[in-house]
Amino acid sequence: FEIGGTVATLLVKEGDTVAAGQVIARLDRDAKAVNLARADAQLRAAEARLHDLNDGPRPEAVSAAEAQLRQAQAQLGQTLESVTPEDLAAAQAQIEAAGATLGRLRQGAAGADIRAAEAQLQQAQASLASQRDQLSAGKTNAELQLSQAADRLMQAQTAYSTAKWHWDHVQAHGTDPITPSVPDAARPGKTKANKLNETQKQQY
Repeated sequence: FEIGGTVATLLVKEGDTVAAGQVIARLDRDAKAVNLARADAQLRAAEARLHDLNDGPRPEAVSAAEAQLRQAQAQLGQTLESVTPEDLAAAQAQIEAAGATLGRLRQGAAGADIRAAEAQLQQAQASLASQRDQLSAGKTNAELQLSQAADRLMQAQTAYSTAKWHWDHVQAHGTDPITPSVPDAARPGKTKANKLNETQKQQY
């Protein structure tokens, strides 16, 4: 066989006499058909991506990126407001109150009361730590989302500006903005304007 594969049908037996050009075996075509379909799908997907790139970014994509940026900014503000300085101060005050109570009890209180006060102090300390962790984690996450949204917006704006510049050039000059001139076959060593037809203009 000229290509590899799995033998599906064997048309002769060992020892049979055969003639030149006689078919003696056939390969399984199912696997080849699957591979062909997969390759065709990949080709169509690549062509679709190329078509999208040639079309350039749409204003809707820029607007969506701007909306994501505004959403990230709002989330950052909400996160920063979720744990206020008053919350931290209140947790700190609970710790101080619990510590004061514990100090008084240690001067003349029963063991059970001391243990209860120690537990209250530990709970207040854990609450303060939780408030601080919540503020730190929320702020870090919101800042990361804000940075990512800003990056996406910058990329979209850059792509949109490039596409718009290309379109303005096409409308003003009628030539390809990427390759405005090409070699002139009629004049060796010279170039000529790379004029676009209507279909090529619409691609930009």
